[in-house]
Amino acid sequence: MEGKMKLLQYVLAFGVFLGLTTAMKAADNNPDYIVNQSVGKTEQEILNRFGRPKSVETLAARELIGPLRGPVRKDYFHHQPNVQVREVYYHSKRGENFFWLTQKSKKWVVVTDLWVAPGVQF
Repeated sequence: MEGKMKLLQYVLAFGVFLGLTTAMKAADNNPDYIVNQSVGKTEQEILNRFGRPKSVETLAARELIGPLRGPVRKDYFHHQPNVQVREVYYHSKRGENFFWLTQKSKKWVVVTDLWVAPGVQF
């Protein structure tokens, strides 16, 4: 199980870093996670679909550090270290959902997102 988790971390980190196409190909072959299913949706659309999130955090892109956040920062915000990013997190019996949004036209819009199957650990 530990080897599978390390492999998932590796694939996720580099899949997000290399971009949507690579990540989507990896997701097609891995039922443990799916990326970029909500790109372009507004925060309100996410709230309408999933309800109240477990946590919401707004921070500068340069503060996105760690196995999930680091690749997001490198792939989407490396030229904009001061842009504000909102991370919205949901945890349910169906898994975990992470959404990273930025402001566009006064609305928070999903730039990238990740769903992780129940039981998968990072």
